[in-house]
Formats: sequence, structure tokens, C-alpha cells
Amino acid sequence: MLRADQKRYLKLEPLSKVFDAIRKEVKPLGTELVPTEDALDRICAKNYRARWDVPPFDVSAMDGYAFRYSDLFTSRIFLVKRKIFPSTKVRRKIKKGEACYVATGSPLPLGADTVARVEQTRVLKESKIEITRIEKAKNVSRKGEDIKKGEIILQSGKRINPASLSLLVYYGIRRVRVYKKPKTGVLSIGDELCEFKQKQKGKLYNNYAYLVLNYLKRLGFDVMNFGVCQDQNRKIAKIVAQALKSVDVLFTIGGTSVGLKDQTPDALSSLSSRFLFHGVRVVPIKPAGVAKLNQKYVVLLPAHPVSLVLSFHVIAIPVLSLLSGCEFNSFKCSVSAILEQPIRNERNIDALYLVTLTRKERELVAKPLEWGSNLMSNVMRAQGFVLVKAHEELKQADRIEVELLGAQELMGVCY
Repeated sequence: MLRADQKRYLKLEPLSKVFDAIRKEVKPLGTELVPTEDALDRICAKNYRARWDVPPFDVSAMDGYAFRYSDLFTSRIFLVKRKIFPSTKVRRKIKKGEACYVATGSPLPLGADTVARVEQTRVLKESKIEITRIEKAKNVSRKGEDIKKGEIILQSGKRINPASLSLLVYYGIRRVRVYKKPKTGVLSIGDELCEFKQKQKGKLYNNYAYLVLNYLKRLGFDVMNFGVCQDQNRKIAKIVAQALKSVDVLFTIGGTSVGLKDQTPDALSSLSSRFLFHGVRVVPIKPAGVAKLNQKYVVLLPAHPVSLVLSFHVIAIPVLSLLSGCEFNSFKCSVSAILEQPIRNERNIDALYLVTLTRKERELVAKPLEWGSNLMSNVMRAQGFVLVKAHEELKQADRIEVELLGAQELMGVCY
């Protein structure tokens, strides 16, 4: 049975308008300074520039012998005067007919412009070597060849990966300005539910919460589990208000549609929440929505497993991206694949389809799974999903873009 006031809340908006609303309303939480060694996977909040050239001077790119190339026109025999290592301070200028042994990464002796690899030389008696044919300036990394002083080495809005963190350490940058990481929470709503550790007769374990909890953990967020709330307006409102004191964004599961027991929208309205939207013109994520309350956010997710997972990836992830200081789609990952069999959407509304991915020869192949919002087995098997417009068909062997249910899903694809 539907509620008489169903249109008050559930107003189906096209995905483009939903995304526009999210872009307009959701802003970063602010910034903070963190120790560089703790900044892995944080989102950088300012541009960092190179403090000096890399390499800071001309260095050898190989183990070998540094010499003046012009000396080859006189003789191929060189006198080895010294050995130079990366820690060696070079002050003496190389003379005509001289060479210096250099290890990889070592500064060149003053005046040298070419390095002959060890295997390009023949050792003679009395500290002499013979250099075979070689091109000028070979095996030399020039000052600033890799990174130039003043060049941006880490851009605002980018995730700090191991390589960029290593570069910050190289330049002696001890603290990094990053965007604050949103604190997240999950609340499940339903009279039929009980906590995982508190089995009650006639109740179902709150297992869907662990879908959202672990997707959030995968993305690197700290997350609180606020447990289960009954389908009662006042109780929902009380727990939501309390939860938002501890988190920046709360994900509610269940009670989002227009059934008699769907109380979440009423509860949020009683708290003077403002809905960015409630209702998406895409199946099976129609009941999804986002509400804002005192600069905090509540993301309403439906309780059917397929609907829940797709709503999270289509709606929740952009919210998290923008709150984190990233671009709209920064937390999403997609791959190109060949469609194994056709997908025909005969509805008057856009539809999302779960797919599995396999590797065949050099191509990823996507196979659509049976359509249905309540098929937990499909969620377990799927690696991604695809959007099909109303009254459109994707044909067999079409090349399609598959949005992954997390970048880790590719690890399960056979190569």
C-alpha cells in the first residue's frame, strides 16, 4: 500500500538534475595540516612546487666512465683519475685525456659531458681504459631533466599516492595541507532487523549495513555503525540528530520509498532538513535521495541489495568525492569492455544493469546479470554496472563503458 502523500517526497528527477544538485550543494569540509608521513591517500588542498631541480646537477645515468667527448677525436685511450659516487663532492675539473669512474646517480666531474657504460670500455694496464664508439652526451641525466624548480609536483584536489608522498619527503616538506576527511556513519531502518551480535527470534540480521560499511572502508573513510532503528518517525529523527553530532554524512538504509512504513523522509523533515532531491528517474535507484541539515548530509539508500549497491555508487560516491575536496567523479573507476549479449531496456525510464567481467584474449568482456533489485547473488557476482537509456538497446559486441563497483573488482578478473 502506498501513502497518500507519496508525491510530497518522491519526485523522480533525471540523473543530470540529480548530479547538478549535488554539484551545487556539496562543498569540501575545510582543510588541515597533517604530518607528511601520515598523508597517504589524503586529498591535497594546495599546490606544492619543486624547491630545486631534479636532478640538482648533471649526473650519470649508468655505472661507467665520464669524460670529455671532444677528447675522442685525439685518442680512445683515457687515464682513469678517480672514482665518483653519489655522495662525492666534485670540485676538480677533468683534464684532456682523463676519465673518472662514476656510479649511477653520481655527479659528473666538471667539464665531462658523456658517460661510457662499463661494458662499452676495455680496461688496460696502468689505470687506463679504451672507450669504444659512443654518442655525445650519452648516459647523462641533465640538471632539471626530471623535475624543474618551481614545477607543480602535487596538485590541489589530487590524492596523495606513495610516489607523491616520497617526493614531498625528498623536498623536506614535513607537513601537508589536505582536505578534511568526511566522517561517515550508517543507520539501518526496519522493524524486521536486529543487530548481528544480538539475534532475536523472528528478526533478520542487519547484513545490508555491512555492504555500505565496507564500501566506505574500501574508500578509506572512518565509519560508525549506528545500528538499527525501528520504523518510527520520532525514533528515526532522534537517532539521526544524535548521529549527525558525530559524523558529516549519514547513510540511512531502508524506509526511503512511499510505503506505509517508509518513515525516513518524514523524520528528516521533522528535523527541518532540506532535500537536495528525493527520487531518481532511474531504476532500480528510484527511492534514493540526499538531504542537508546544518551543513551535514543524509544519504537515503533503499534496502534492496541491488538498489542499495547501485544507489551508493551512483549517488553516494559523488557526495563523498566533493566533501573530500575532489572532483565529482574522482572516486569512480570505469573500464572499456565488449558486451557479450544484448541489453534491451523497454521501459520509459533509464535503467542500471549489473555485469560480470571476464578476460578473453586481450579484451574485457561484460556479461549482464539477471535484472532484479533484490538479488543478493547478483551483487556478489558483479564487478560493475552499465546505464541503458529508456527504450534503448546495447547490442552484442558493442564496446561499452562499465563502471566498477570499486577498483579492486578488477583484481578478481582473470588475465
